[in-house]
Amino acid sequence: MYITSDLHFYHKNIIKYCPKSRPFSCEEEMNEIIVKNWNDKIGKNDSVYILGDVSFGKPSATIQLLNRLNGRKKLIVGNHDTDKYLSEDDFCSCFEWMKVYNIEKILGKYVVMFHYPILEWDKKHYGSYHFFGHCHSTNKDKLSCRRFDVGIDGSPDFAPYNMESLFEEIEKRMTR
Repeated sequence: MYITSDLHFYHKNIIKYCPKSRPFSCEEEMNEIIVKNWNDKIGKNDSVYILGDVSFGKPSATIQLLNRLNGRKKLIVGNHDTDKYLSEDDFCSCFEWMKVYNIEKILGKYVVMFHYPILEWDKKHYGSYHFFGHCHSTNKDKLSCRRFDVGIDGSPDFAPYNMESLFEEIEKRMTR
């Protein structure tokens, strides 16, 4: 199981806004690196949660890219996932499901997924986790809670995070 956010396919200005994590000459190069890194890590039957902001491109081009990505994709809608995409049946069919907010038990742990970071979430005081995007963080803040920005910009290999490894990393920081 994997999780990521803020792919921003076809968004040339994201290269300017996030130059350290996206040192690309153009959006086409960025798109191809995301596809390569993704498919190097994720198999056809792996589950991948995308916590919003998939693309800035034309729906048809975005659909072609999504169809090249391995895995069974699930979408938590972000602020840039507009009706331009959500009204397209072919875009929606790239995902097993789409929601605005999701809570489920994953690998024995309760996980709250939302595009935006929130301070309080369901079962927070009972050990649940909150995964979010939107901030394009590099996760430099070592929080003393089970909250984590899963944006691709903070990922060490510019690819989705492995959920099991992410749980381990968060638990390590909780014991420091």
